[in-house]
Amino acid sequence: ELTRHAETRITAADFQNDKLESNLRFLIRVVDDEGKTLATDRSVDAIKQSLGAVTHGADDTPDNSFEAEDWARERMTAWDIDRFPAEVIRRRGGVQVAQYPGLIAHSDFVSTQLFAEPSVAETSSRMGLTRLFSLACRKDLRAQIRHLPAIADAKLKLGAILPASVLEPSLADLLIRLAVVEKRPMIRTSDEYAARLAEAPARIGEATQDVAGWLPKLTAAYHAMRYAREETSPAKFPAVLDDVDEQLAWLFSDRFLLWTPWQHLQHFPRYLQAIAYRLDKLKAGAEQRDAESRQVIAMLWSRWLATKREDDREPKNHADSEFRWMIEELRVSQFAQPLGTAVKVSPKRCEKLLE
Repeated sequence: ELTRHAETRITAADFQNDKLESNLRFLIRVVDDEGKTLATDRSVDAIKQSLGAVTHGADDTPDNSFEAEDWARERMTAWDIDRFPAEVIRRRGGVQVAQYPGLIAHSDFVSTQLFAEPSVAETSSRMGLTRLFSLACRKDLRAQIRHLPAIADAKLKLGAILPASVLEPSLADLLIRLAVVEKRPMIRTSDEYAARLAEAPARIGEATQDVAGWLPKLTAAYHAMRYAREETSPAKFPAVLDDVDEQLAWLFSDRFLLWTPWQHLQHFPRYLQAIAYRLDKLKAGAEQRDAESRQVIAMLWSRWLATKREDDREPKNHADSEFRWMIEELRVSQFAQPLGTAVKVSPKRCEKLLE
């Protein structure tokens, strides 16, 4: 018993900040270039709020200065930027700070924004590029989607994750992303955009072939999983269903077809089959085995989440995380082994990724 407790790992996720006594929290002090204290508090949010009204020094770049840049856009429906920089340097408290311009995808336009992290800026920019190409190739995309053999069945059975009103636009995003955005260099100039756009019609046809084979598999697997989920008693297996629902929330996060890498998206039908298989086994008496596997995965998952800021736990921000997708394969291995995995996976392999 002592050994078991000695091996228990304590992570940041084990603590609730709102319940910690104030003396157990870090005291944060913000100073200016001369060492003068600007704010002191034990809450980062309080610090941010108190400094929000601090005026800029003579050598500081105003926060809204990027709005005057020739690449800044509030509403763009076609690429009209001569050169989109990968990085800009601004001054803060006499110190040069790098920030990263990125595109923001909206429903029918794109805007620009500065990001603190280059990886987040690129992820957002690729979503923005996808939106611009979707708008430019709307006619070609609509024609391809309406001729998909499984589109009617998908509209009927995928309503919970892709309502009929967004299914076709979402598939358009997926097609154009596969055609001219994913695994391609980031576009920075008007010439690069024009060249990529010229490739789009032929490449959309190639992407459609991949999606035409994948969509009916997703539809069938999701429908079967939903049936198994509804047939499983919430009163008898609450922890299992909570775990499944969290998994589904990560798989089908908002606009998942816009940003989930195809190398992982193509495995979604198998992940759904694994959930249905797991629930069927559970009703057949595999509750103890499920609990053991669930505990292993939950420990790994909580340790990984503890390495992320609370405001950085959106699925789209970790679409390229090897660990995030390794966990999906581990779930298949633990709960539905006969379905097989796409890569070699084990708790030890996941541990190594964490380390």
